[in-house]
Formats: sequence, C-alpha cells, structure tokens
Amino acid sequence: MRIKPPSKRLYHLIANLRKQSAQEDFVKIRKKFCDYMTSLNAIVLLPVCVDCYSYECHVFERPIEPPDILRYTWKGDLVWEVGLTEDEIRQIDEKNKSREDIELRCGKCGNLLEYGKDDFYVESEPLPEYFNISESTDRAPSKQLREEIIKLYGQKCYGCEKKLLKEDVTCDHIIARVHNGYTSPLNLQILCKNCNNKIKGDRKVKVVNVNLTFLFRSSPSDSYEGVIW
Repeated sequence: MRIKPPSKRLYHLIANLRKQSAQEDFVKIRKKFCDYMTSLNAIVLLPVCVDCYSYECHVFERPIEPPDILRYTWKGDLVWEVGLTEDEIRQIDEKNKSREDIELRCGKCGNLLEYGKDDFYVESEPLPEYFNISESTDRAPSKQLREEIIKLYGQKCYGCEKKLLKEDVTCDHIIARVHNGYTSPLNLQILCKNCNNKIKGDRKVKVVNVNLTFLFRSSPSDSYEGVIW
C-alpha cells in the first residue's frame, strides 16, 4: 500500500505551529533572563554529521577540523561543546542503554545520529533563521503582528508591569530601528506609553546571548508541547 505524502497545506500548518511554539518559548526565556532594556540573542545549536561537514568544507574550501563530539568521549564533549548538564546527559545515557530513540538528527541532511557510535560536529544558527521567523524593516508592526505580541506578552507593560487597556498598549522595538532593529516577533515587546516614549525611547540596550540545546536533549513525553524544551 502506497502512503500518500503530506500535503503542502499540512507542511505549512506544521511549520506555523513550530514557529508559534518557538516564539512562545522565546518570550519565556526572555522573561527569565532579560528586562525591558535587554535583548535576547538566541542561537540554536545544531548537530551536523561528518559527511555534511566535509562536503561544506570541500565546497567552501575550508580546512577540515576534528569533530566536536567524539563517539568515545561524547559525554564530556556534550558538557564542554554544547553545555548540557550532568542530569541531561544521564537521561540520554539511560535512553541509550534501554535503546529508546532519542531522535538526534543531523541539522543539514536529517540523517539519524547515535551517541557513542557516531562522531559529529556542532554548528550554530540564529533562532529566526532556524524557525523561519520573518524580520521586516517596516517602521511599524502590522495589525496581525501587534495582536501576536499582545498574546505573547499579555496586556501588561514589560517595564513597569502596569496592566494596560488595549488602546494604551505600544509595541516597542527592543533594539530600536535607528540601531538596525527589525520589526519581528523576537524584537518587539509590550510597553506603556510612558516607559516607551519617556524612559526607553531609542536608547541602546544590552544583549544577552543564549545557546539553545534542545536538539541534543531527550524530547518531552508530549512531542507537541514545547519546541524548545
């Protein structure tokens, strides 16, 4: 029996769900590490197989370096190169021993990789690129994007935490447009008019860099909950 491949509409739906989940998780991470004067630069760490890495080195005429994660020292390598905790590595090791599928895949070709059996590399990709989150140079967010930001942050000022009426909500560019900030779900936040216009304005903000390691860890029991688990 021939299985019919998923339709383009289904692919589009899945992509949108992943994007929406990533944006929700991004805001959760930002609320943990950042105030309203701080931008979060989230980087997705990707496992890359030896074949894909070697091919790119050949195409772009780069020297071939040793793999970041070696099959014989993978536990220690994951600590130093990826930043996983000992508890996370213990969970991976337990699943390895019980032969449970961890779904570690090359971020380029999608082939399965196995801890303790395969050498592979660790590369990085900005979160907007990985989840195909649009970054526009438009001056103001669209009505739809504005509604998305209100849904992500709630009708409360991210600066003074004052509850706001819908007409008092302003969508602030975390990195101001004068400093090359994009109009994007990842660069917008909810502020009251006072915090936006009189306190923050176009001042430069701090940037916090966070590496996201979810591709290397065991997935949650509910695979539809939390893309960045």
